[in-house]
Amino acid sequence: MGTDPCNLFDQFQNIWPFSTCVPNSDCAVRSGYYNAYYNSYYKKMRHAVTSCVESCGAGVQCPLILHGHSQGGSIATIASIDLREYNPITMTFGTPRAILKSDACTPCNILDTSRHYRFINTIDGRYDERVMNNLFCNYRQVGNAILLDNDNSPTIATVGLDNDLIRSPTDVGIHDQLIYTERINAIADPGCFPIPLTNWPAGHWCSEGDECASGNCQDRLVCV
Repeated sequence: MGTDPCNLFDQFQNIWPFSTCVPNSDCAVRSGYYNAYYNSYYKKMRHAVTSCVESCGAGVQCPLILHGHSQGGSIATIASIDLREYNPITMTFGTPRAILKSDACTPCNILDTSRHYRFINTIDGRYDERVMNNLFCNYRQVGNAILLDNDNSPTIATVGLDNDLIRSPTDVGIHDQLIYTERINAIADPGCFPIPLTNWPAGHWCSEGDECASGNCQDRLVCV
C-alpha cells in the first residue's frame, strides 16, 4: 500500500529528510521509511517471515517476495536489506527514493539490486511524478527499472539496472495504485511467459535513447 492521505504519520514519513543506518549493514535509508519498517510489531513480523520461509521443509527455503506501491515500495526496499539472508525478490511500483547515495561509509554493497524490479508508470511522454521527484536527490533508486506504457498496453521498456535518471516531464495522476494494477494485469493476462524484455519500438514517444529498441530517441521525442 502507498501513503494514507488521512494519516499524518504516513505523510510525515514521506517528507522526513534525514537518514538512518540499517542495522548490521552498510546501507543508510530515509528515516521516515526506516521508522515505518522498524515499528512496534517488527519482531513479530520478523518471526512470521522466518517461519514462512522455513515452512517448505527441512533444508528447503521457500522463496520470499517483497512488494509495495509508492511509500510501501520504499519500505519493501528497506525490508530487502534487513531480510537479505533469505535472498528475496523485491517488486515495487511507483517507488520514491529510499537509499542514501553511496559514499565511503554507506556504499550499501550488501544489497543485491539485480533481484529488485522497479515498475514506473508513463503516459504520452510523461512519467510518474512520485518516482522522478528530485526533492530527495541525495537518495537513489535501485533495481531493474521497467517503464510501463500508456493505458493497458503490454509494451514495456527496460532501462537498466540501478538506472536513477530523472526523466521529465512528469504526471502525478498516473501514480495511483489502481493504474499500476491495471497495467501489470495487461502484461500478465495474455499468459505468455517469460514476458519479453523489449523497449519502445520505432515511432513510440521517448525522452531518452535507453527507452528505445534502437537506442536512438530523435530530438528526445520519438524512437527511430
